[in-house]
Amino acid sequence: MPVVEFLQTFLPVFEETLAGMPAAKGAFNAVPSNPKHESEMYKPLIHALNAAGTRKGRCPGFVFRDTSGSPDTSGGKVGSTKPDISCFAQQHLLPAETHGGSLKSRADMGFAATFIEVKTNVDLDFYADPSPDLKQAVDRDSHRFILGRWCRYDDEYVVAKKDFGQSVAYAVELCQRQHRCFCFSVAISGCYARLLRWDRAGIIVSESFDYVQLPQLLCEFFWRFGSVSDAARGYDMTVECATKEEEKFFAASIRAHIAVQVGAGSMAFSTSLDAHYKEGHVTAICLAKRPRDHDGHPLPCRRLLVSRPLTVPLSIAGSSTRAYWAVQVDHPGGRLPGVPGEVILLKDTWRLMPKPDAENEGKVLHDLKRKGVRNIPNVLDDEDVYSEDHSSAQVQETATNGFLDRKYEWVCERERMKKRVVARRHYRLLLDIAGYPLLHLSSTHELLNTAYDAYQAFLDAYKQNRLHRDMHPGNIVLYKDPADPWARRKGYLIDWDHSCAITTVYESVKRPLESDPCPPSLQWQFAAEELLRSTSKVVHEAQHDMESLLYVVLYCALLRLRLLVKPSANFELLELVQHFFDEVRTVLGGKNEGGEYKFLNKEDRRYTSFIVWDCAALNVWISALYHAMKVSTNDPPDTPHFEWTPEGLDMFWRSFLQERDHDLHRNDYRDNISSTLKNRKVIERYAPRTSTGASHQPTMTSSSRKRRAEDSPPGPSDLGRPRKLRRLDYTVSAVTAPPPSASYPRDDGELDRQ
Repeated sequence: MPVVEFLQTFLPVFEETLAGMPAAKGAFNAVPSNPKHESEMYKPLIHALNAAGTRKGRCPGFVFRDTSGSPDTSGGKVGSTKPDISCFAQQHLLPAETHGGSLKSRADMGFAATFIEVKTNVDLDFYADPSPDLKQAVDRDSHRFILGRWCRYDDEYVVAKKDFGQSVAYAVELCQRQHRCFCFSVAISGCYARLLRWDRAGIIVSESFDYVQLPQLLCEFFWRFGSVSDAARGYDMTVECATKEEEKFFAASIRAHIAVQVGAGSMAFSTSLDAHYKEGHVTAICLAKRPRDHDGHPLPCRRLLVSRPLTVPLSIAGSSTRAYWAVQVDHPGGRLPGVPGEVILLKDTWRLMPKPDAENEGKVLHDLKRKGVRNIPNVLDDEDVYSEDHSSAQVQETATNGFLDRKYEWVCERERMKKRVVARRHYRLLLDIAGYPLLHLSSTHELLNTAYDAYQAFLDAYKQNRLHRDMHPGNIVLYKDPADPWARRKGYLIDWDHSCAITTVYESVKRPLESDPCPPSLQWQFAAEELLRSTSKVVHEAQHDMESLLYVVLYCALLRLRLLVKPSANFELLELVQHFFDEVRTVLGGKNEGGEYKFLNKEDRRYTSFIVWDCAALNVWISALYHAMKVSTNDPPDTPHFEWTPEGLDMFWRSFLQERDHDLHRNDYRDNISSTLKNRKVIERYAPRTSTGASHQPTMTSSSRKRRAEDSPPGPSDLGRPRKLRRLDYTVSAVTAPPPSASYPRDDGELDRQ
């Protein structure tokens, strides 16, 4: 996108605001033109942007710090992030970082407002602008803009791809740690710069410009950024800090709920609290539906309290789902009840816009419940999320997809992008089961019974012509009904947003997955072997979900139940888990394929035959399912046999639990992977957080005080209004906008080192 268009589209301000910008002439002359290392550029860039002497800062209310040497390790060592330069609101700096003149700070993606990634020269730019001769949109359709400077097989391409991934990771972490609709960043390559806007559909990147020769462009970006509202900077303004009284209520409610789910005297009680609550970091989310009652009055707002998420998004584009244990406050601002509140499950996600309303997850669940599907949650509420104060009809949606139209001639690879850049809408769903993922199992008995509960949900939905298509341990929730203290925990199958009505996939000619109008998420570790090996030729069928559920049980059993690896095996347990579930390779055309270890185990059981669980009945169950999928000469002679169909598996599983109930161990839990010091170190570096039980950081808000609409410059909801926006005029001096008020205090103990 042209730089001027980028500024005026995404950061619109009043003419009077631009009139107060400090003079930009010579602002970046001190930045070295041929540095040996990018660190030589940090200090002059930061000096140029921060206030100095009588000159005001170029980003009102914000300061810049060198964070390249102190990573944010709250996501683990491998997931640590350290942008070269981070931009913080002034009130979020520590006292030691405010005084003393140091330009360094530790990275903290929970508070970073934006960031700058620096490379020493323009040859390291991830992006390649098309030739000025390619003015027509049709000419740009074939221009490879991202990593287009190198051949895919060059060593330089491999390095550039890694560096580009690092930049993407910073945007992912920032939007993961904060309640965001989008964010901005700046990419600097030598004396050239680009402006970037990231949302859940993709990235808009500006054309490259020489910020030394044209400093007004970069200066104006930061001046606009510091002058607009928090909503225009990308923050979700339906979220705010909870009061101290609300936080006490939240903590008491979570403690009471944990006591019901796992027992107040259990070893898991103290660690369970830390997974859902961090002191001083509770936020309030308002669910206020747009529809009004019969008299035209707005429906009452649900005010929900949350802290640490159970799941976080791992990519910048996509559904970007977070799940929380949430507590509802009955009367916002009023007296809180004296007893703990009910804990419910909040799913915060960005749903696909092309799906019709009938395919919303809330409506899917309502329909399945109405048809008698067992072991799925009840929907308490759901809504598309509206703008700041719910006073307008502006829904929080992605913007990147809106620029694929032919009228935007600057777009590169338009036709390819149309297949990848998909419109999304912010959506929240409230469910009545706040439980634990399947990896929190206690025994073989609980694993096979709760997994069967989930299979019943799958089977009932299948009989109603719907496939789930997203089987993994996080989507099977263990939940104990508080009304029945003697009942066991049941397994509930959640996350139906990737499910699909069978009639949309199974037509007269079956369509492959790549042409499926509602493609499944295919969580890699648990996807059926056939789908990983040839996704372009396979239609997702019921047997693929059945196979995925086998891998879910196998994964949980390998990690959490007592077992022995036979001495004759040529692998260690950790090695098996890594290769069997995580194996991936890139084939010609850049596509990823996998499933080799799953395929080989289907053929001759070369891996599972070396695993012996303490519970012999579990060995029988796993052998029976493999035997039903594909007969092998390595199967034990007494292996049960059944037909590999949804009904056949149901009959076998049901009778197995009835006949072998007394053989299923009730107390055989063991953490197999991290039981040795060697494995704990490997796990700390490589394992997914779901397998280690590590807590996620709480999600941050922007400000506790919202700006009034009449005081703010136009924000995203005003982009369609005719405004008198002066084109860039660079002879201006300064006024500062009032900084946003603080959200959470940033302190030395903010990051939980893993």
